[in-house]
Amino acid sequence: MRCSNCGHVRTRFDALPDTQCPRCGMQYAASERNTQLGLSRYVPDNQSGASARKSGTRSGLVVIALLLIGFGGGWYLLRDFGMPEQREPAPTMKGSIASTAQPQVVMYATSWCPYCAKTRAFFKKHGIVYTEYDVEREDKRDSEYKAMGGRGVPFIRIGNETVRGFDEPALTQLLEPWFQKKS
Repeated sequence: MRCSNCGHVRTRFDALPDTQCPRCGMQYAASERNTQLGLSRYVPDNQSGASARKSGTRSGLVVIALLLIGFGGGWYLLRDFGMPEQREPAPTMKGSIASTAQPQVVMYATSWCPYCAKTRAFFKKHGIVYTEYDVEREDKRDSEYKAMGGRGVPFIRIGNETVRGFDEPALTQLLEPWFQKKS
């Protein structure tokens, strides 16, 4: 609210009550509608109550719109970090698969990601050979990753299959025939 006397714009941190300008001390008159509703928004004597109500409604709508945008943006950023995709079990043909070569495993990751570290440890534990690309340091690999629909890390390609995030059951299902047995 702007003071009609000195032009000072009130902030929520001003010490004086809403009925008085903190700079020049001018008193404001409360509109009857605001006092009936119990609202603390006051209007200087020279403004009409209708224009004050209209601006209050407009600012309320702006706040609601910003909240909706904030929640929507948060959902967009976090949607890949939810539950892993449900997959049907692959048919197991251990005799025929074990005799073939391991499919190509490529992991798009970052150096600081804890789930990328868990995936590296999983591959090391089971003796899986893989290629890793850092999407933050290699622009060419970052563009490949985005072209495949990558939005979160780790993003793992096993042959023609894609695994988003550290999904141990999915990785086990796709790579179990090539696990190295520890003696």
